[in-house]
Formats: sequence, structure tokens, C-alpha cells
Amino acid sequence: LQPETSFEGKITFSGTFKIGGYFKGEVISGGTLIIDEGARVEANINVGEVVLKGQLSGHVVAEKRIVMLAPAKFKGTVSSPNLKIEEGVHFEGESSPPRGH
Repeated sequence: LQPETSFEGKITFSGTFKIGGYFKGEVISGGTLIIDEGARVEANINVGEVVLKGQLSGHVVAEKRIVMLAPAKFKGTVSSPNLKIEEGVHFEGESSPPRGH
């Protein structure tokens, strides 16, 4: 989704998907979701990996890892076996290990 794009709904994909604009809804994939700097996302996310550079609010489950890079802003809950939060990221929420760990 390009920076000037706005979309509400459900996204499923394989491989890598980048959001640069505004998205509200649900994302499901075994792949990598990139939320680019300048993007705003309000969603329930269940993917293999998340790379966050923009704004995200919601519930995130990542099977492999979640990486939050400055100037990211996150509000919500995350569940992943590997969580990296870079200095300069605004994190407001809770983190928990995946179920069964």
C-alpha cells in the first residue's frame, strides 16, 4: 500500500508486504509485514515477522519476530518469541511470549 493509500479490510499475502499508507483491519500471513515510516495501522495482525517503522495500534502475534525501529510508535499487545525494540521507539502496551512457550 503506497503512502497516499487508505484501505480497510482483511489482507492475506505470502512473502513480504509493505504498508506505507493507512490501513485498518486484519492481516494474516506466514510472511513478513513491513509497516513503513509514515504509515498508520490499526489492526489485529498474525504473521511470521513484523518490521515496524511507522505507527501501529492493535494486537500483534508474530511466529518468528517483531522488530521496532525508530521512529516507530506502538500501542497494544505483542506476542512473539523474539522482540527487538530500538532506542527511540515509543512503546505503550504489553508483551508476552507465544502460547505454549
